[in-house]
Amino acid sequence: MRYAGGRTRDGGRFATHGLRYDLVGLHSVNARGQVRMRLRADSLPAAHLACAPRGALAALVEFTDIAPVAVRDRVRARVTLSGRLTRSGQDTGADEVDLRLDAARATLATPETR
Repeated sequence: MRYAGGRTRDGGRFATHGLRYDLVGLHSVNARGQVRMRLRADSLPAAHLACAPRGALAALVEFTDIAPVAVRDRVRARVTLSGRLTRSGQDTGADEVDLRLDAARATLATPETR
């Protein structure tokens, strides 16, 4: 799986099966700290997941914190989560699927740690 992360201000990105998706307005974090994504049922990630062995896909999620003002290094922090993407079992309708990332690894990068 390859992923070239990008800078997003109001969300993040995730990658699976070599494809990348913006998560702006499509993700949330529940009380247990799990990243949840609500996607269209006819989207490519939902189709890949429907055909996946054991109902899970390897996935990478990246969130980037960008300073709201123009400064030399606007990226304040980047969090990368890797794990398995599965259906959460809480779909709200036939046209959407609710997915959950079961994170296996988390990485935090800040200007001081890069």
